[in-house]
Amino acid sequence: MNFDKKYWSRVASAHVILTVLDWIFDNPLYIAVIAIYGPLKGGLIMTIASAVYCAIAILIYERNGTDWLGVNAVEAVKEHGAGWIKRLESRSIVIRVAAWLPSRLFLVVLWAIKKNDVLAFIALSIYEDPFKTLVFLRKGRFNGFELKDLTIFIGSLLLSNGYWILRNTMIIEIGKWGYRIINN
Repeated sequence: MNFDKKYWSRVASAHVILTVLDWIFDNPLYIAVIAIYGPLKGGLIMTIASAVYCAIAILIYERNGTDWLGVNAVEAVKEHGAGWIKRLESRSIVIRVAAWLPSRLFLVVLWAIKKNDVLAFIALSIYEDPFKTLVFLRKGRFNGFELKDLTIFIGSLLLSNGYWILRNTMIIEIGKWGYRIINN
């Protein structure tokens, strides 16, 4: 695989676009739907929406046949990822503080990916989404879907959305509690 500037610009562009879309989906949209409909009905709505969103992304990724997520570069990330974090932390205090939490999450996911596919599945399902989890666990394969792929996708969909339902319900409840304290 040739990891030239074109490859890295495609991967960086895809990650920027997906990060923005995922943030909108996971934060204001998911929180609003859970707040309006509650964790059960809202969770079901968002799980279905997540299934559709991720299925469309998987179909586009499969049909395109191009590694725009950087899955083929994962071996390089496994080998050099911890060193990249150390170099980042050797920068100014502002960069160290701003990058502390994201770098810790990255190191946990990196550790899980290095260990085995089960830990990678759990870490990616929680930290990312079913689309990225499936694409990573397919290890760059673009030859159609197998039963294993469907199992990974559904399992990741349930684990990921279970996490987001719990997380966003807690955020809403903490917000309500804070609101009551301030207004009483």
